[in-house]
Amino acid sequence: MNEIEIQKISEEIKNYGVTTINHFLDLERFRLASNILSEVQNQSFRKGDRKGVYPIDLKGIFIKLIKFEFNQIKKTFVLKKIAKDLQLKEIAEQVFDNEVKLAMIDSYYSERSNKHIIDWHCDQAYNGELHPKRFNNINAGAIKFFFYMTNAESANGCLGYIPYSHHIGKTLASLIIEKKIEYKPFLKLKDLRAQVSTNPVRDLIINRIGIEKLDIFLNNSKFIEEESKDTFKFDFEMNKGGVVIFDEFGVHRGSMPSKNSRLILRFLY
Repeated sequence: MNEIEIQKISEEIKNYGVTTINHFLDLERFRLASNILSEVQNQSFRKGDRKGVYPIDLKGIFIKLIKFEFNQIKKTFVLKKIAKDLQLKEIAEQVFDNEVKLAMIDSYYSERSNKHIIDWHCDQAYNGELHPKRFNNINAGAIKFFFYMTNAESANGCLGYIPYSHHIGKTLASLIIEKKIEYKPFLKLKDLRAQVSTNPVRDLIINRIGIEKLDIFLNNSKFIEEESKDTFKFDFEMNKGGVVIFDEFGVHRGSMPSKNSRLILRFLY
């Protein structure tokens, strides 16, 4: 991938919060990753299961060493090599216009189900805590590389992402950190939408990013007030090996794997 391609990808993420690349994992790298993740699939490691997290720093590697989990360390090096070959770090640095570090590599498996894997939410919202112990620096945001290891389509394992929503989530977080407004939970889309729809928050956001981005977000998120509380409009249907790259301040959800189970590989910078 050349500098122009990396810049194009980063600009799309800066503007819309998200971009996709089909067949980002070529056949050889896909086979490598699939072999590494076979345990995740065979033992059904679910989202949040620490068994699906790979050590990325010396502390994590040392813990695996003393537990004699040498195979997990080997897998980490292979996954890091894949990330390096695909220039994931360079893409994230272009988005942030700053140096970044790898914060996480993990994988999880979702069994076939008629329930969403996770509903519409913002990752950078303190897990919805009522009273967070501390507020993160606004520059502590993250870019996530979300690889489909199985085919995904609407109502069957798709990631959905609301364009421009990262501008809203990031601006709200900034206002909280700067103590311009009082913190209220905004993990869920309905709570985020309610906060930014009313003053004084609405006017403060408009002053920061303009009314156009706010109106786009409010229009795109109207579905959450309807009976279904969902939409397929923003789903990213892709074959296995494709990647969705997104800003974690944006609002997204994982749809139900209604036809087949879903296997995911994630890198966070």
